[in-house]
Amino acid sequence: MEKEILQRLQDIEKRYLRLKWAFNGLVFLILVCLVSFAFDANGEAVHIVALEEGTKGLIIGGANGRLMIGMSDKNGAWFKNKEAFTGIKYFDNEGNLVWEQPMQVKK
Repeated sequence: MEKEILQRLQDIEKRYLRLKWAFNGLVFLILVCLVSFAFDANGEAVHIVALEEGTKGLIIGGANGRLMIGMSDKNGAWFKNKEAFTGIKYFDNEGNLVWEQPMQVKK
C-alpha cells in the first residue's frame, strides 16, 4: 500500500514538473510575441526577426523611419545589401538609407 502511494506521488510530481516546464515555455513564447509585435498608437513598433533568407535583427520602427540592428547574408531585402552585412542601418519612411554603421567581422 505504501509503495503504491509513493509511486502515485512520484507520478504526480513528474506530471507537475512537465506542466511547469510547459507553462514556463508558454509564458516565454507569449513574452516573445509581445516584444515582437509591440505597437503603439503612432504605428511605432519593435520587431525581432530571424528569417529563412539569413536576416537576423532588431527593427525599431518610429514616426520618421526604422532603425535596424543585425545581420544579413548577401542580397538581403531588409537591409538592402549586396554583400553580407553586419551592423546598424537607419532608413527613412520612403525606404531610403539615411545612415549606416557596418561592423568589421574578424575571420
